[in-house]
Amino acid sequence: MSENTRSTTTSSDSSVSRIDSSYMQTIAIMQSSLSFQPLISRQSTFWPSAQELMQRHPSFEFLNPEHDSDLRKSSPLSSVMNLVATVCGGGVLTLPIAFAKAGIIPSTVLMIFSAIMTDFAMYILCSCARRTGGKSYGDVTRIAFGAKAEIGVTILLAVFLCCVMVAFMVLVKDIWTPLIIYAIPALKTYSLDKWHVDPDVSSLPSDVFLVVFIVLSLPLLFQKDLHALRHTCYVGFASLLLLIVAICGRTYELNFVTDVGSFQKKVKWMTYDINDIIYAFPIISLSFFSIYNVLSVHSSLVNPTRYRVKFVLDSTIGICLV
Repeated sequence: MSENTRSTTTSSDSSVSRIDSSYMQTIAIMQSSLSFQPLISRQSTFWPSAQELMQRHPSFEFLNPEHDSDLRKSSPLSSVMNLVATVCGGGVLTLPIAFAKAGIIPSTVLMIFSAIMTDFAMYILCSCARRTGGKSYGDVTRIAFGAKAEIGVTILLAVFLCCVMVAFMVLVKDIWTPLIIYAIPALKTYSLDKWHVDPDVSSLPSDVFLVVFIVLSLPLLFQKDLHALRHTCYVGFASLLLLIVAICGRTYELNFVTDVGSFQKKVKWMTYDINDIIYAFPIISLSFFSIYNVLSVHSSLVNPTRYRVKFVLDSTIGICLV
């Protein structure tokens, strides 16, 4: 055998050896990535430092869409606004009942606990989506537990979202109808003259307004992704700020103008009845429960590094908690 032939054979064997070594290393990384080590011995990535993230065992992430895809259009700001408008929704209106029942101190503790649990749940959902390549609850469930589990989760989500839609439609009707009649007094006159219906007594005007509202909202319902609805999220956040300002203004008026010192006389700091806390906890926890679009937000975030995803989630929960 000539010297060139031996050299070529040696080079080929070396290349095959390198390929085999690289292949075995890739298999080892995949096995390490997909193995379920005891949670107590694993480094958490919930509040990680940059060093902890680098030292964590290697793991594959299958982003869908891809990291640099043109389908990713949402900035961290629009992602935060989108989640805030969802998480901090109609459930906030029931918080005064919980505070009145359990008191300020227990309710505040329950709110902090619920906020931390919601933040952690959203992070776990996003981590599961990154590890499975899913972009929805159904995708993640199918890859993790199979097709039957996906059907079950889809049914649960459908029922839950239908109930949420009904609740929000009732809120829209009850909140906006009096405001529109107050802003446009001619509508009340028209209702009395043409329909012989008093808006203060009959529900017919509010039902008509609800139908008109649904028809006007139809173009928004046919949008392909949440990025197209980013401006509505800003409107929702502005409405939330308006509500906060109105509550603060009304509180100041009652305590310092109309009935001075009423806060000290009527405030309930603490309850010693466990039933009151049990009554308040579901109300408070459910006020953070509307996280059904977190995977859609994750799929549309530009440059979705874990640090940026965690920033979006923490900022969302922080704003909602405050």
